[in-house]
Amino acid sequence: NSWNLTLTTCMQWGSVLIMKRDFAGATCVYHRAIQIAPNSAEAHEGLGIAFMELGHLDKAIAEYRKALDLDPSESSGDYYHNLGLALTLSGKLDEAIPMYAQAAAVNPNRSTTYFAWGVVLFRQYDYQGALAKFRRSLDTGPPKSVAATIYRNIGICLLQQGKFDEAATALSQAVAQNPQDALALYGWGVALKNKGRQEDANQKEKHALEIDPTIMEGLVQFSPPRPRRGSSP
Repeated sequence: NSWNLTLTTCMQWGSVLIMKRDFAGATCVYHRAIQIAPNSAEAHEGLGIAFMELGHLDKAIAEYRKALDLDPSESSGDYYHNLGLALTLSGKLDEAIPMYAQAAAVNPNRSTTYFAWGVVLFRQYDYQGALAKFRRSLDTGPPKSVAATIYRNIGICLLQQGKFDEAATALSQAVAQNPQDALALYGWGVALKNKGRQEDANQKEKHALEIDPTIMEGLVQFSPPRPRRGSSP
């Protein structure tokens, strides 16, 4: 019988299906894992990840909460982090913040937790708070591709605060690392315009629109990262 499996085999199989983005298949495997071991926090977390990727956010939140109930001292901070993401995507921003705070307390060197926390604060118009979280995210030494996005978000927070010199510096760093970031380019242009450098501003804004003609439809849109598995930041 193909379902005569051990918990370890189910967990390994579920992880493979998640990596292959077969989230429906993963839900079946994790359900089987929970039948074998109802008190496996890791199995409930895996099911939460699969549900979250399928857009079943209420189910994902319930599974992450179950995982935390079963293992509140989980050492990587994944359960808190992933619950924060699901709450963020559900629009429950006030509930997400303490989850990110708990995740950061458990694993203070994870860039994505501070990034997601900053996103929530930005959406709540707390630009100073968001700026602090994005800077903390940058301090953890994320990969270059991620750092480019963080610099852009820092620049946009500074724009919102009217700090145009600092914004121009941050946004120029974002563009240096990712020249195709239309939002960073456009924001850089806005900062330069407010510094009285109209010609340079026009050049940046023109280039941004060449890269993404739809940029004006949604200038400040942030998306939290995918759920995390594993303890590395």
